[in-house]
Amino acid sequence: MKDEFCIFKEFSEDEIGELWGKAIFITDANVLLNFYRYTIETREAFTRILDKLSQRIWIPHQVALEFYSNRVTVINKQKVAYNKTRESIKKLAVEFTQKLEEELQDYKKRHPVINIKEISNKVEGVIANLCSELEEEENNHPNYINNDEILRKIERLFESKVGESFDQEKLEDIFKKGEVRYAGQIPPGYKDLKGKKGKQKYIKDLVIKSEYGDLIVWKQIIDFAKENKKPIIFITDDTKEDWWHKDHGMTIGPRIELLNEFYTETSQRFYMYESHRFIEFANKHLDEKVSKEVVQEIREVGENNSVSYPREFLQANGRVTRIKKEDEYEIVEDETGQLSLAYKSEQPLLYQSGDTVLHKKFGLGVIKSIYERNLLGTGRRATFCVINFENGLRKHIILDSRFLEKIESDDDEA
Repeated sequence: MKDEFCIFKEFSEDEIGELWGKAIFITDANVLLNFYRYTIETREAFTRILDKLSQRIWIPHQVALEFYSNRVTVINKQKVAYNKTRESIKKLAVEFTQKLEEELQDYKKRHPVINIKEISNKVEGVIANLCSELEEEENNHPNYINNDEILRKIERLFESKVGESFDQEKLEDIFKKGEVRYAGQIPPGYKDLKGKKGKQKYIKDLVIKSEYGDLIVWKQIIDFAKENKKPIIFITDDTKEDWWHKDHGMTIGPRIELLNEFYTETSQRFYMYESHRFIEFANKHLDEKVSKEVVQEIREVGENNSVSYPREFLQANGRVTRIKKEDEYEIVEDETGQLSLAYKSEQPLLYQSGDTVLHKKFGLGVIKSIYERNLLGTGRRATFCVINFENGLRKHIILDSRFLEKIESDDDEA
């Protein structure tokens, strides 16, 4: 029984150790592209680990294609960020000084010490110095378009370790079967349908439909594992639900469907890590000593696809902790104009900002904001909320219907 249902069981410590000793490590394109976003120290730490695994790393042809296709865009975004940052700082500085002068206009020329104009001039001076520093840093930023040392490192790492492309006949078969899979929300890749449908990539005489990119990667991983009879560890910073099993806001691990398909096709085991979790486990299983600061940077870069809240939402609800997975959340407005956070998927959050709830321990309260973070000591993420309770307590609590009950108002019942 235990062998037949092994995909439903978490790996034991011994099994994880065995997996790290035998598996082929495959990096997704987003992992390699993040090398352009890391500081030098972090990039070198990551590269050192891949070097240590050099005899057991490999990437599918589709991963390489996605990397090369998006490389220039990522590089240019890093350069553009300097100017956007300067413009944002200048705009906010103008708004700040204007607001300051409005708020303190009663003291203008009426106070022996407070000089509003002098304060404004000092603020402008600080902003000017900051923008000048940013401009200098921009001028010193490496020109990776013409001289790309990061690309050279990646090409060296994966020399002779890139899979072959599928031919067009095989691709067309994947596209056809992919339609059926996506209609049934069979992972991976169906979350890309909305944003990438109709887009294509071209290499040699091949035409590749972008919405099936993840599915092509998946099929190439399976073929490689089947041919080489090796278990696989896949490192990806794609955190969408068409790769990861999520429950009550927590990321449990790879989707069961993926584990099942992989084991059925290859008779091998499969597991996935986000980049920061891969580095944490490398510290343990490869005897590395990557600092917590480096791991934290990798985690933050991987989470950089966050919700951009409109200003009116921030003003109405106060500062909200950054939420991961931009395509899974949205800002919604109810009939009264109240803004709150909800999933874009077919299964919305059970709770939203402004809901009255009953907690089993703390009693009645109102949800003020919702956010997501890692659970300490695990690789899992969970959805939390800030609740102001009637007894005066303010608590950060995991969103879980086992402990919270939503109290419907008379208006809701009507």
